[in-house]
Amino acid sequence: TADTTPPAAPTGLTATAGSGSVSLSWNANTEIDLAGYNIYRSTTSGGPYTKVNTSLVTGTSYNDTGLTNGTTYYYTITAIDTGSNESTKSSEVSVTPISATRYEETNSAISWTGTWKNYSSSLYSGGTTKYTNGTGATATFTFTGTGVTLISAKCDNRGKAKIYIDGIYETEIDLYASPN
Repeated sequence: TADTTPPAAPTGLTATAGSGSVSLSWNANTEIDLAGYNIYRSTTSGGPYTKVNTSLVTGTSYNDTGLTNGTTYYYTITAIDTGSNESTKSSEVSVTPISATRYEETNSAISWTGTWKNYSSSLYSGGTTKYTNGTGATATFTFTGTGVTLISAKCDNRGKAKIYIDGIYETEIDLYASPN
């Protein structure tokens, strides 16, 4: 007899925004006759959805590219078995791709207090960096957004950076690395 039983709806769908892209991941279905997954996207919560993959996705992740930054997208996925039975849709997730902006230390969004020195090298982004040997020197980065990344080299003449967000201490980053 023909298989008419669809797989269970996938679970654990998560979405991570990138610049013009979204990375999706989910838990693997356990059906022995699982063939893969379909990915559905909409710009309206609840659909209607459009299938975005051209062939079945056989893993548990998918990267959707060519998206518009600032637009919210809604995703759901289904599981397909070898009999072409399709599950019901997973829970919906929403995500808004964002554009990333790099700020060099010369940008006016960064204010410096205390004694800082400039050092030039082609190894640094933008060709320069700032450093301090003094205590109490601060760098304040003012921005509007939902995330920030600090990029710094680590070496044997570095100290620690304390990170505050909205005036609240969050963490301390150790920039020291042994010369070995």
